Amino acid sequence: MIALAAWLLPDTRTKSHRRLDLDPVGVILFALTILALMWPFLFTTGSPDDNPNRWWLLVASVVFAAVFVFWERRYAERGRMPLMPFSIFSLSSYRNGVLISTAYFSAVPAMFLLGTLYLQGGLGLEPVFAGMVTIGFAVASAWSSWIGGNLVTRLGRPLVVWGIVGMVFTAGGLVLVALFTAPEWTPWAMAAVMVVGGFAGGLVISPNQTLTLADIPVRSGGVAGSVGQLGQRIGTAVGTAIALALFYATVYREQGAVDDQVVLFHDAYASGMITVGVFLGLALIVGVADLAGRARSGSQTP
Repeated sequence: MIALAAWLLPDTRTKSHRRLDLDPVGVILFALTILALMWPFLFTTGSPDDNPNRWWLLVASVVFAAVFVFWERRYAERGRMPLMPFSIFSLSSYRNGVLISTAYFSAVPAMFLLGTLYLQGGLGLEPVFAGMVTIGFAVASAWSSWIGGNLVTRLGRPLVVWGIVGMVFTAGGLVLVALFTAPEWTPWAMAAVMVVGGFAGGLVISPNQTLTLADIPVRSGGVAGSVGQLGQRIGTAVGTAIALALFYATVYREQGAVDDQVVLFHDAYASGMITVGVFLGLALIVGVADLAGRARSGSQTP
């Protein structure tokens, strides 16, 4: 891959006597911020035996983040090249796009995982068949991503907002299917809802990426794209951890009181899916706010 990149990508290097600036202090502070933020979520199980003291690491994360921001600003004021140029967040299109993608990825991977746990643990479906329930999502999202990529420059942010609305209905539909369909029909009904969700999801990711980076200067494109990817990874870990904590907390709470395995697991599934609904709701709020901001500014760009 590296050889192909060196061969295919254009040479944009320019002669410069400026020394490479790696900002090692910024790297360490940023790493500590992310580590302290992620640690409590990664080791949360939803068990009553969970040690609550780990949540104090979130306070440490806020402290490290504050020191990181202070350092980066001072570093830039000295004419150095900071690890993260905060000026890119002054662009509302970028800022809102990153928030949307972070919230979206906090929801959707958790939705997949919760569905798999319910189908296997609650309905006793074999792993291979539980996985096949999501095939329609993958196929439909691949198709709609191509459609969204062609329409985004003409329709702009409304395309993403409608995609998020479709995902909200998908999450609600999956919960209704789990609660009210006969167990033998549940996988088939979930698979059908997943096809609709896949089409909606494809209208979110690719178009949102285009809109997020549309106003970013070319020289800042690499950093801006990396920050967006980081938000997605953090969102995935945090959203999945919260959803699983709610899922297993319900299992632990009802295990002795509920005899029916299906009832136990669809209660747990509904509890975990609250996380999915909340994060998709946040993504929708940011999307609508971005639309309102563009309308107020009279922006003619998507």
